[in-house]
Amino acid sequence: MPPPFIVWTIPPLTVLILMLFIAWMFASIPVYIAARIIVGKKASMGKAMIATIIGPIVFTIVMVLSSVTLHLFLGELASILAVTLAFLTWLASYKAIFDVGWIGALSIAIISSIIFVVIIVVLNILFTILATI
Repeated sequence: MPPPFIVWTIPPLTVLILMLFIAWMFASIPVYIAARIIVGKKASMGKAMIATIIGPIVFTIVMVLSSVTLHLFLGELASILAVTLAFLTWLASYKAIFDVGWIGALSIAIISSIIFVVIIVVLNILFTILATI
């Protein structure tokens, strides 16, 4: 039971859902920027959010299924092939969502990764400076 001085609290599940949504939006920003660079005006934040949620889901499904299936036939080599197939399906999701070719999908993946790293480094520097003040 919560302490008596707390009149109202947000349920933990609501906080979790809100935090996951904020993290999803944050992770979609680099994909959106990269897609705008590659695709132009056809890219939208909605498409970036769809790509950000669909890509990892497809990657995980293909990775698990292909690694288990291929391991029966190829042994240790199956892991390398499974990662390659999973990455190609992730690119295929970018290809379908943003209506680009394979090079465009790969470009979006590479550029968004670079943008994500830059954002993380800048935020790290900013928070380090703020922590010393």
